[in-house]
Amino acid sequence: MSVNDIPGAIDLIKAWMDQRGISNGIETKPTPEGVSFQFTGKDITGIPFAIIQPDMWKRMVLIVSEVTINDDRVKSIEAMRQEDRDAFLYNLQKDITFLPAPFAYDPTYEKTGIPKGIQFSKEICYDGLTEDRLNDAVRDVVKSALFVIWRIRKELGNSKQG
Repeated sequence: MSVNDIPGAIDLIKAWMDQRGISNGIETKPTPEGVSFQFTGKDITGIPFAIIQPDMWKRMVLIVSEVTINDDRVKSIEAMRQEDRDAFLYNLQKDITFLPAPFAYDPTYEKTGIPKGIQFSKEICYDGLTEDRLNDAVRDVVKSALFVIWRIRKELGNSKQG
């Protein structure tokens, strides 16, 4: 059965979170400006994600997970030799291009050339909004975020900031 409106989408998402045991999953009220509704939760790996419906999309939800690259790691990337930094960032971008969720760098990337955050997202239109599609979308954005975390840890070691 397809979802036809915002209350139907909210009910389906609440039921899905409850059925999945996402006890830390919450509906944000009031919602941020420009958002019809927003839910946040954490995957079993501890990776946070959000399910939102921007006001501009009347029949679609967006599942998002973001990796914030802390200052300690940004400084480590900046301290790399130029050729090592270029190779690391090229390989990171090449690899995340083939992940199951599209990505976007934080707005400062255009100026600095070093990402301070990478956001992964998946869209689901109401006519395909099911528990199965939510499972897949959350898995895809979380898996993508986890890949970046592991890649940065492999290259830079464990962070002092956590």
